[in-house]
Amino acid sequence: MLAHVLFSCATILYVHSVLYDAESQRTKYKKLRKFTADLDRFEIDFSDLYESMEAQTQRFIAWEKEGQSDLNRTKALLDSYTAITQRSSRLKRRLTRLQQRFTALSQ
Repeated sequence: MLAHVLFSCATILYVHSVLYDAESQRTKYKKLRKFTADLDRFEIDFSDLYESMEAQTQRFIAWEKEGQSDLNRTKALLDSYTAITQRSSRLKRRLTRLQQRFTALSQ
């Protein structure tokens, strides 16, 4: 009888540890999936920012070639570059947070 009770307790402990490990793995997997999704969104936002910068550079080159650099165009260009700079600062902060999360996930 005592052997049966000990065997039952050992079985319960084993099943509990297996279930706990499985839940722990699921939690890590969910965190990894969320991290991957956030990383994909970051990549898309960075790509959009890069395209905006390229468009502004091309616009500036075209205006330079036309010889038109009036005050309104210059102000519009500076405003656009200011917006791009602000977006890049936000992306840099997001990248830092993503790096910290990656470090936490890999430990």
